[in-house]
Amino acid sequence: MKSVEELLSRCEQMGRCLVWKGSLNHRGQPRLADLNVRRFIFTEGGTKKMMKGFHVRNTCGDPTCLHIGHMKAESRSALISKLAKNPIVKMRKSAAMTRIVRSRPGKLDMDKARDIRNSIKSTKELMAEYGICESMVRAVQTGKQWKEPNHFAGFMR
Repeated sequence: MKSVEELLSRCEQMGRCLVWKGSLNHRGQPRLADLNVRRFIFTEGGTKKMMKGFHVRNTCGDPTCLHIGHMKAESRSALISKLAKNPIVKMRKSAAMTRIVRSRPGKLDMDKARDIRNSIKSTKELMAEYGICESMVRAVQTGKQWKEPNHFAGFMR
């Protein structure tokens, strides 16, 4: 297990913040292997105790800052309600979710959806052929899922 001093030696003083120069997780927060660096420093380095279900967040706005004075423990519900009010966080979250969804290798693509729509096979045959459930086959057939892009949709009112 790392010590707090070892972890803080990987930081650089920038203004009032201690900026982590090590690796970051997918959210840009300090991470060292499986260790959540901010939580470890908050609980082991400070005199502060963490209650179960609480998360450590930084108050200065820099996600890489590990200054103990810039950390605060909050419940998940309090954290979510604060973040939900921030339009930038909403935009980042929706962009991140879109990126995640698009990166997943799905069973269907637009060509397969067109094939399903134009097919005369039964629903059960299509389920077996494409490895999807009955509700997805029906949603594609009725146009509720995998709709054809309509380039003129913005012009209609």
